Formats: sequence, C-alpha cells, structure tokens
Amino acid sequence: MTAHVRAGGAYLAAVALCLLILSLLFDLPSFDLSIPLVYGNDALLTHALAKTLTEQPWYLTNPALGAPGAMEINDFPMADGLHFLWLKLLSFVRSDWAGIVNLYFLLTFPLTTLTSLYAMRRLGLSTLPAIVGSLLFAFLPYHLIRNQGHLLLAAYYVVPLSVLAAVWVYRGEGHAGEGQAQRAGSPWRRRLTLSAICLLQASAGVYYAAFACFSLLVAGISGSLERRKLRPLATAVLLIAATAAGVVANVSPTLRYWSQHGRNPEPLHRPVLHAELFGLKLAQLVLPVTEHRWRLLAKVRDRYHHSSLAPNENDSVTLGSVGALGFASLLLRVLFMARRRPGELLGILSKLNLAGVLLATIGGFGVIFNLVVDPHIRCYNRIGVFLGFFALTAAASFMQPWADGWGKGRAMQCLGCSLLGLVLVLGILDQAPPSLTPAPAWVAPERQIVAEQFRSDAEFVARVEAAAPPGAMIFQMPYMVFPEAEPAHRAAAYDHLRPYLHSKQLRWSFGCMRGRQTDLWRRSLQTLPLPERLATIENAGFQGLLVNRRGFADSGQELERELQRLTGSAPIVSRDEELAYFSLENVSPPSSPVPEVVDSPVAQPGLTSPVVR
Repeated sequence: MTAHVRAGGAYLAAVALCLLILSLLFDLPSFDLSIPLVYGNDALLTHALAKTLTEQPWYLTNPALGAPGAMEINDFPMADGLHFLWLKLLSFVRSDWAGIVNLYFLLTFPLTTLTSLYAMRRLGLSTLPAIVGSLLFAFLPYHLIRNQGHLLLAAYYVVPLSVLAAVWVYRGEGHAGEGQAQRAGSPWRRRLTLSAICLLQASAGVYYAAFACFSLLVAGISGSLERRKLRPLATAVLLIAATAAGVVANVSPTLRYWSQHGRNPEPLHRPVLHAELFGLKLAQLVLPVTEHRWRLLAKVRDRYHHSSLAPNENDSVTLGSVGALGFASLLLRVLFMARRRPGELLGILSKLNLAGVLLATIGGFGVIFNLVVDPHIRCYNRIGVFLGFFALTAAASFMQPWADGWGKGRAMQCLGCSLLGLVLVLGILDQAPPSLTPAPAWVAPERQIVAEQFRSDAEFVARVEAAAPPGAMIFQMPYMVFPEAEPAHRAAAYDHLRPYLHSKQLRWSFGCMRGRQTDLWRRSLQTLPLPERLATIENAGFQGLLVNRRGFADSGQELERELQRLTGSAPIVSRDEELAYFSLENVSPPSSPVPEVVDSPVAQPGLTSPVVR
C-alpha cells in the first residue's frame, strides 16, 4: 500500500469517526434541517445574512430590511468571506436559510477534523494519535457552545493551518518536521501552502486572523533568536503582510463605501474596558465544562460560577480534561527550555501557548494593546481555540508511544490502540455534555421551545402577508438600533429580525444601520406623540406596524390600546401572543404638518442631527 493511499485512508477514517460522533450527539437521522438549532440572540443575525444570500448576490445589501431604505451592513466590516462563500454555495443546494445554516454548522465538524489531522500529521504526529487529537479538537466545548449563536466563530477549521504555518516559520522553511511522514516536499510546495493558509486565515474572521498574525510574530521572533538568523522573522513579517492584505481585500467594500459616504463611528465603538470584560480566564480553560454530564465535575464548575464574577462568552473556552492536561504540560515545558532540542515541537508550542496566555488573559498585554493602539479586538478569550489546538497537539504527542505499541509486538500495539480509543470516547463524553448536544425535539424541551417559536412566527408572518399588499413596508416597534442593540426588556438585540426570516414579500424597518440617515429619522420619531408618529410613518410609505410585545415593560398593552383607537382595527396576534400587527390603512391625517423622511437612507459625513423635514 502506497503512502498516499494510507494517508487517504487515515483522512477517510477520521471523517467517518467524526460523522459517527456527530450522529450520536445530534441524532442526525431525526435531525430536522428546516428548523435552526438556535433561534434567538446573535444567531438571528447569522440567519438573516444567510437568508440575504438566498435572495441577493451577496450579504452586504438587503432591500427587504432597513425600510424605507435598505440594510447596508458595510459600516460593520466582517472579514468572513470564506464563511459567506460556503453559505452562498450551500444556497444552491437548499433554498431555505435554516437548512443552509444547519448544513454549514454540521459541516464545520468534519472540516475541522480534516484540517487538524492534516496539521498534526505535518507537525510530526503519527496517524492514530493525530486522529484522536483532531476529533477532540473538532468537538471542543467552544464549538458546541458557540453553535449557531456565533456560527462564524464555531467555524474555526482554519486555526490548525495557522498554527502549522507558525511552527513552520519557527523551524525555518527548509525544516521537514519530525519523521518521514512529515516531509515538507519541495520549497515551492511549502510556499504555495503558506500562501493558501494566509488567504484562508484572512477570510475566516478578523479575530482568528489577528491571533494567527500574533502567533506568526511570536514564532518569527523566537525562531530568529534561537537560530541567530533573521530569516524566520522576515518570513513571519511577509506572511503577516499577506494576511493583512487579505483582510483588507475582505473589507474593501466597506472602505469603498466609507470613501463615498463618510465613515460612521457608531457601529464600531469599542470601549477599552471590553478587553477586560471579555478576556481569558485560566480557571475557565482547565475547569470542567459547564453542566458536565458527571455530577461531581458539574458541581466543581458551579462552585466556581457562584464564587467568581458572572461568566460571559469566555465561559466557552473550556479545553476538557485531555486538553487541560496538554495545556498544563506546555506550561511546565517552559520551565525546562534549556533541556529541549532546537526546533522540538513541544518547545515551540509551549512558547506559542505562553505568549497566547499573556496576550489574552484579563489584565494581559491585550488590554495594553487596546489602550495604546486600537480597541477593536476586544474578545481576547477567543484565542482559546488556538490554545486548545496547542494543548491537544501536545496531548496527542504524549500518546504516540501507545500507537507504536511501545515497540513490543502485536499485543502491546492492540493495547495501545485500545487506550487511544478509550481516550477518544472519554474525551468526547467529557467535552460534550447533553446540554450542548441537542437531542431530538420530542426528547429535549429546549428543542420543543425552539420549534414552537419558529412555527409560531412562520404562521404569524403568513397571516400578515395575506393581509398586507405585496411589497408593503412594515414599521417595527419598539425602536432598537442595528447592529448590537441593548436588550429592551425581554426583547434581545436581533429579535426584530424574526419576522423577516419568514417573510417572502414584505419589507421591514429593522436593519437600518445605526448612525445613518434612516436610523436617525427613526430615532427622531421617538420624541413625537403617538398620533403624529403614526402619521409620519404612514406618510413615509409604511402600510403596517408590528409591535414586539417583548420590548415593553407592560408587554405593549398600553401602546396597543392607543393603536387600536388610532387605526380603528384589531391587531393580528401571533400564536405565542408575542407579536401584534396593525394595518395603517385607516390612520387619520394629523392636524398639523408632519416631518418627512429624506429619500436617501445614507447619512452625509458629519451628520449629527435627525434627518427630517
């Protein structure tokens, strides 16, 4: 059997095991692709962008949102072209946004398995430990917790390639790795691979691009100091420049938009405090995952939660027991630097790991960077997925003697393979508690809740579309900014997107960019008495009004009584009684002139006041 056939068999086996684990955890045979796993909070923005890709050439503009203008998301730049390209390609397979999002989320598991197996093999690990390490990395709690709420962060399959590039930079371009299986091939092939990695990491999110560049810089400096040559640092700088150029290419539509309409500072405001708030906590890396399936370990995590500051998204960085052991070994490795061989994998990973911790930990160098240079990289806890790959690669390297059977014959080899299988099974059970792996809808109450909310909204929007003329604009209350609104009572930041997700022929007011003209006009309406506000909305061309009862302290009761009096009609109410629609057909004209919305939805540079006339 040739080396290429054996390598291909290893990748097929890894993917088969990944799909088996995925099927057991998510019950794939009964998985309903037409209903999203998560239907609330930040996931709604991802869903809306996925639906935009089914209706528009690209995700940046959507005329069905932001009425009376259009949703222009250019002011909120995202270097995620790779993920949006996947979603666009999947839109040719399925026409429903829920199916597209579900498919991509499921696809991220085998993709992560493949890239991590490739990276671990190139770093010198033998096949079986690399398969175990890659599967544990693919099913990190980070992946399961981010889920569809932060789908573009859960799609971290480029991270292993970024780590591989950093190790190559440290070792030098001509280093072939540790072992016959890891020969790099010709220099041009290595350069081509590095170029592809730069392109991918520049298009897989600005956070992962930033952490990849940081790892490259650390590797370049360390490699140059160790080898007393400038070449590693020069290579790192070149790769960082290539990655930065790729990020600029990803956000070039935003740069072009700003050159035409002026920069809008509101959506990009990032307080320096956020680097402290969303920083990394070492305790959260090594403690058991929240709601662990084994009660004793769950109690340990609960004790930490009750005795520390309230957790936020940094609670997702848990490495699991195997990863925690690998992480600890890398920290200990720093103490024995003098005893290691130059270019040794664990020595390189220990340096990258320590640098990542010093950057991201609360009060670390990331805070200083945000204070002195730029505050836009704020959620430093997200480097946890890099630390996870360092840790699991280290753990897999310690399992290498098991795969070799300690060199003592077939019986010991069988024992070694059995131990590897045991580590995989226990590791997956340790990292994936039932609360993070949704069971069938008829078993899990949370899945039933999601399905009921989804169907209730779908039925409600169908009734609204039957009552309103095609293409009608619907004004949504209460006023909430877009994106990243603060919650309004029970209404989350993107709750106003839910009607659009089920709409086929209506336009919705939510989605106009905060700080731009249409948003300022909507903001100005809050100062008007309700009769004048309704007349202004109707004068702007809106034919209906949607009340999200979650956004009011009294569930909108007082507002709806006044709306029924002013419109002369009873509302259409959703099955879950959270949404109410009023027709504006019978709104009486006001006794005094009302302000009109300016035609253009785009603010002019320097605009600071509401645009009405």
